[in-house]
Amino acid sequence: CCVFFFLMIRRPPRSTLFPYTTLFRSLRDWFAGQLSPQREHNVLISPGGQAALSLVFRALGLEGDVVLTESPTYVGAIVAARAAGLVPVPVPMDRDGLLVDQLEAAVERTGARIFYVQPRFHNPTGATLTAGRRAPLMALAIRHNLMIVEDDWLSDLDDPKTAQPALASNDPEGHVIHVRSLTKSVAPGMRIAGLAASGPIAQRLHQTRNAEDFFVSAIMQETALNVITSPGWKRHLRDLRASLAERQSTLLDSASEIRDWEPEVRPGPLHVWLSSPQGIDADTLREAALRQGVAIVAGAQWHPGDAPGSHIRLSSAAVPSPQIEEGVARLGQAIDTLRG
Repeated sequence: CCVFFFLMIRRPPRSTLFPYTTLFRSLRDWFAGQLSPQREHNVLISPGGQAALSLVFRALGLEGDVVLTESPTYVGAIVAARAAGLVPVPVPMDRDGLLVDQLEAAVERTGARIFYVQPRFHNPTGATLTAGRRAPLMALAIRHNLMIVEDDWLSDLDDPKTAQPALASNDPEGHVIHVRSLTKSVAPGMRIAGLAASGPIAQRLHQTRNAEDFFVSAIMQETALNVITSPGWKRHLRDLRASLAERQSTLLDSASEIRDWEPEVRPGPLHVWLSSPQGIDADTLREAALRQGVAIVAGAQWHPGDAPGSHIRLSSAAVPSPQIEEGVARLGQAIDTLRG
């Protein structure tokens, strides 16, 4: 560590000399090019996806405004919206993602002008918005002048051969604000995200950001740029997808041994959303699992309104397959204990 800083003092890199938001044009261009090389997007670099969502909600809404969300949805988005003074209102979804007709009804009922959505590997359910619902969603946004906050948090973990394009890649009238993070594909400590928008809203995001902290760590930006432009980047993503798929398969195979327990939606690469076993409250199960040395997440907090039923979320990303098998076995023991 000391040697590193000594070398920076003797021959400091540009990231220590010019800590400005405009420094890494190449990083911003990379994020923009991932959306659509044919269309210009104004990209702002943010210290992670959570910070980007917080910035967007503060920039778009006034205190008391409604923000529509899928239900369930990412708990961090609910927290960020409420912290900005907004009121999250749920919109139903199914195995194929958002129910667009229900969104339109919610817009007409509430007058909302902001909709937060995770169209790829929805957190917590894992659902991906089908191709047949994307065009109607974009048409709805134009019809009602609705701003769509697209949280594309697992873009790098989707198979490029079969992946659905981001909503922002086909947004001729600038209704989509796109958030893409490198945290899940690089490292938990890589707090770098690209926040892409177009038109007047892009300027509003820049002004809001400048009122906070001027710029993201330039050293972090330079590190991120070195990673995503390295020759091994694509190979790393292939290996990461394969490793996560193996762990997810282990989780699903192990959980299938538990009676009355199947995923409600085809899961994404990191987690599984399940109905709590019949007759067992999710919070009670979470506490029983902890006593067995297993951490699970109860589902009520993922709903912006009342939770319809009892659910839990299991994650397979952080531990190898043998530990996943052991964890599910212990979870089964906790369930058996509660069932008596």
